[in-house]
Amino acid sequence: MDVTDAIITALRQLSEALEDVQRLQSCVGTLNEGYKTIGQVPAARRVYWRISAFSYGKLNTSYAHSIRHDFVERAPISSLTVAWQAYAERFDVQGLGISTESLEAGLALARLTRNCLAGSHEAKALVSGSEPYIRRAVFQATSFGAIKEERFFPLLRALLQSIANLIAPVDRDNSELLLTGSLIRLYFQEEVRTDQIVLRALDSDDAQVNLSVLMIVLNALKVDPSLIRTLANVQGTRTMAKILDKMTRWSESVSETLEGRCFDLGYQISAYIISSPVQMSLFNTLGSDEEVITPSQLMFLKLLDGYLQSATSAPSSSIDIPEVAYLVPHLNAAATFAAPNLKALLESGQDREPAASQDPILPRTLEASILLCQCLIAAALREIPVQHERELLAQSIAGLDQPAGNTLSSLRKAGQATVENLIGLLGALEAALPRQKPLRPATESSPGRSLQAFATLKRDVVQLLGLIAYHDKHSQDRIREAAGIHLILSLCVVDEHNPLIREHALLTIRNLMTNNPENQAVIGTMDPIGMVGPNGELQEMPVKRG
Repeated sequence: MDVTDAIITALRQLSEALEDVQRLQSCVGTLNEGYKTIGQVPAARRVYWRISAFSYGKLNTSYAHSIRHDFVERAPISSLTVAWQAYAERFDVQGLGISTESLEAGLALARLTRNCLAGSHEAKALVSGSEPYIRRAVFQATSFGAIKEERFFPLLRALLQSIANLIAPVDRDNSELLLTGSLIRLYFQEEVRTDQIVLRALDSDDAQVNLSVLMIVLNALKVDPSLIRTLANVQGTRTMAKILDKMTRWSESVSETLEGRCFDLGYQISAYIISSPVQMSLFNTLGSDEEVITPSQLMFLKLLDGYLQSATSAPSSSIDIPEVAYLVPHLNAAATFAAPNLKALLESGQDREPAASQDPILPRTLEASILLCQCLIAAALREIPVQHERELLAQSIAGLDQPAGNTLSSLRKAGQATVENLIGLLGALEAALPRQKPLRPATESSPGRSLQAFATLKRDVVQLLGLIAYHDKHSQDRIREAAGIHLILSLCVVDEHNPLIREHALLTIRNLMTNNPENQAVIGTMDPIGMVGPNGELQEMPVKRG
């Protein structure tokens, strides 16, 4: 039997069951008219659209739900399984010799299956027998050149949407979890190629296909939260890396577009991981020995930064700040890579856009450094104890250790040399990105012109150093010994490219001097080079006369 005939026969059996449902008497005539030409695919399509109009709830939600319930109760669902088996056995894209009629018949079958499954626990139990054949069809639609051929896109979308509805949580009872849990484990393992529908479908360039496969991932996480651990291990990282790489492209899209919706779903998936203990495992697994920061890690940092900013702006009890102390070694690696490369770039005189754009590693590392600093700053600010300043000062004078969270403790750890690395990076940034004075625009020959997009990194490094030094004498001393005081003092001026850097530099100097006579003495021995004007700007010293 031809695949199209098999599907039409199955649809006919389904429609005969629907004729027994009293609520569908009004459409029996339409169904019968459609089947007068049973051998024609358009007839099957008309029958499908009539059925799907009810099953999708286009008339009245409660009425449509009742019809779908009766459909599930009375229809010979085994016919649907027979149809899927016939389709899967004959659907072979090798050579891409698939007719348009076969694709349209498969599309009708997939849409009917998808619509029957929507919100129906009973349908899920009955349709589960068709799942292996649907999965087999997905494998074919993502094979060879089919994944790139537009004529396969509608079928692949409907197939993936059927699977998304099949595993979507409805009742959350034990039987449902047992049914969907085993399927979810199949989709995210890498032992059998034909089961890797998520990984394979992510190769598609079609936004709606991507949206459908992301819904599978999100529904799977809702049903089985333990899947987070699978996504963070070596095997699951391939799936997350593909999602993150695509999110880099989707991040510029408007929310209302398909690409924007894909980004929103990708963020929801990432938020599951960010708020879980496996965050560190995923970030480290996304890395590479050949790169300081990979593109996938960079995208993850952007999502983590957005999550932390949402958490810090929300009430303290509404969103928990995830543990991010594991980022400190990555910040050290980025700083030790960027500092010498910035100096080498400046010394070579090749700091304009064409030369700088030849190697994407340095710009990516600088962008990652900004995100790493901002993530660590957000976490450190939550860890600083909210106490009266005089109480903190009294504890510091008494020699009592100040309480610190994991992030601040990791940043202050001498063995990691974070303080020294940050000061080295700050010095390289100051040389490569000199401040822009007010009303003095940069010229084409200005040093570091092509790197001005990363100028705010100076401000972030200064702020992070200020948090590290906050009521911690050991860190204050290390900053002084690394010649950081003079460097930070030089930033207490207005910089057009760096809003608020002066304010952060002044706060850091204040934290360095708090209960630290040695640092106070260093600043006291300096000759004044200017005076603070009425607007807070550092101005030149007046010339002495006579």
